[in-house]
Amino acid sequence: MAQFVYAIVYDDSENFASFVKNTKGYFFSDPANPGSGSVNANPSGNLHGAGKFAFPGGGLKSGEDEFTGAIREFLEETNYDLTSKYTDSFSLKRLSGSHTYYGVYFCVSNLSEIVSTITTNLTAGQNAATDIQSGTITSYGAIYTKYPNCPPDNELATVAAWNLETDETKIEQLNNDTDTDWFWDILDYLHDRKFSS
Repeated sequence: MAQFVYAIVYDDSENFASFVKNTKGYFFSDPANPGSGSVNANPSGNLHGAGKFAFPGGGLKSGEDEFTGAIREFLEETNYDLTSKYTDSFSLKRLSGSHTYYGVYFCVSNLSEIVSTITTNLTAGQNAATDIQSGTITSYGAIYTKYPNCPPDNELATVAAWNLETDETKIEQLNNDTDTDWFWDILDYLHDRKFSS
């Protein structure tokens, strides 16, 4: 059974980090060989959920628990290490056909600082992708010579802070798209567990 995990970073004021997926991915790390990876100046297909709302996430490794997997996926896609940076955590498990999905929630005290850091990192990723397309960068290692803060994987385009209450209309729209309805479920659970009076 395939297992997938997604990381949600939020604070006590009902804010959370929301992301937009890149349309295409131009570089990816090699999980079997840390520090190495591949570049592709002309990817043939779009990423799943291209250009839409997303949380950092992906497949769990064999024997990996959902908390470890969520921190790893967050690091791979944002170049921000959540280890020891959160004050509380919990998870949500959902079964869908032959797949298991986890939402893993991390409460932080400095969400705006995290969003600012990730913004810088994702900008480096966009610049690296542009250089790969133009042929200025032709190897994975060369990315980090020029852009040391670049995320290992070119999955995410942007990050922003949303609020469960003031952005309720945008959140509700997630439930109308099969690419994002699971993310609505994740946020609905966060609201009910932590902020419902």
